[in-house]
Amino acid sequence: MADAPTVDEARLEPVDPGGVARLSGGNATLHWRRLDGWTWLYKRFTDEHRGGVDEAALTRLIAWRLALPEGARRRLDLLAAWPRFAVQAQGRTTGVLIPAAAEPFFDRRADGRRTPRVLGEMAGGAGSGGAVPPETLTVLGRLILAVRFLHSLDVVVNDVQPDNVLFRVDGQGTGVYLVDCDSMASVHWGRVGPMTAPDLMSEQVPAGAEPAVSTDLTKLFWVVARVLLDEPTVIGLGRPQRTQLLEMLPAAARPPFGALLDDPADAASWDRLGEQWALVRPFMPAAPGPPLPPPAVPVQHLPTQPRGWLPAWYSYQPDPGPPVLPPRLRGDRVARVGRRLASLIFTRSGTLAGVTAAALTVL
Repeated sequence: MADAPTVDEARLEPVDPGGVARLSGGNATLHWRRLDGWTWLYKRFTDEHRGGVDEAALTRLIAWRLALPEGARRRLDLLAAWPRFAVQAQGRTTGVLIPAAAEPFFDRRADGRRTPRVLGEMAGGAGSGGAVPPETLTVLGRLILAVRFLHSLDVVVNDVQPDNVLFRVDGQGTGVYLVDCDSMASVHWGRVGPMTAPDLMSEQVPAGAEPAVSTDLTKLFWVVARVLLDEPTVIGLGRPQRTQLLEMLPAAARPPFGALLDDPADAASWDRLGEQWALVRPFMPAAPGPPLPPPAVPVQHLPTQPRGWLPAWYSYQPDPGPPVLPPRLRGDRVARVGRRLASLIFTRSGTLAGVTAAALTVL
């Protein structure tokens, strides 16, 4: 594996990107910097996060990209803001340099400032009269293919959430761009830092769960469901929401998505959806390269945890429909019993004993 490039923080020159908003948050701050004539984003770790960073794992993560075949590396660069340099100060790693997303992944606000277009801002089916906009399906399809491409390289995305996915929908096509790549995990480098996730996502996947393909796919399901429903905070799906999700999708997508409602970690269903949705609208041209390979390692579900990590009150089983009453309680039986009871009451004594006897005779 090639050595990872490192750079001293003192060599980085501040640069004004021209009014880009919303560049800080989480376990790092983002700063525009120039190095040898190239402009980068300097992701500077907070002091708290830096204490938990495995510097050797970060070095391996950066070097791993350099060792990829050219086609896979070019495709990775189209899909993700992979760290290119480890930044050091006084002998300690302070952050990484990452490539900024292309202009189409930003919106220009009324005040002229630019802000990243994050997946949570996409319109779902609930907010557009019931049918999912084609552009939304295409972006979600591209996201599915991007996640599965990383899985094929033995990479677990880990922090799958809307704020870590930028999207573009413009005249040149549709695409996604994944950020926060230093939180990804792999057998090739291990884990760079502690596994963290937004509080909302921890409702579905416990904070201490070991990153795996199955945890990725479970998180991906909730990202997709929340976008489709236009409900960014939903944490459980009842029968009305399950029905709504299926009805807003194209007919061909209902069987695989229905399977995911019961098992969000069903990789085969995700692959079918990705192939269908990514072709709904033209998407950003990919770099020349080999066809998408199958996952290098078969999907494994962690034996000590339930598949999907959904809340305990969320059923994995298909909706059984209305309850089936026993024969004695069905409507036609109750009606017949009522008529016989009335007839016997009129023909027997009007005393309480007579009414009781009539009831026992019918039942």
